[in-house]
Amino acid sequence: HYTFGGFGTEWYQCPFKSEDAALDFLTALQRCAPTFMRIPTQWSDGKERDLDAARRCAVWPDATDAELCADPEVLKAALAKRLPDLIARMRADVEGVGFIWSTKPE
Repeated sequence: HYTFGGFGTEWYQCPFKSEDAALDFLTALQRCAPTFMRIPTQWSDGKERDLDAARRCAVWPDATDAELCADPEVLKAALAKRLPDLIARMRADVEGVGFIWSTKPE
């Protein structure tokens, strides 16, 4: 199998099965100025939302399903509103075990 520099180097990653095919492709790249396009070949309806995981990630155990399924901008605003209190609680926990809270990078 054959490939070009910067592409997979293991035999199973090489896109060309013969040297001639690789050279033909290289010639086309050098002379024809091709345009590469990404065209989707499959679509998905997605997967079911995991709202319990969203609650854990947001550290928001009492969030309702409706709050978590709100429009992205509404959800983002709700999360931003909660952030100062979460930071204050985290700072209290960090300082409570004897560490020093600093907002300056060292």
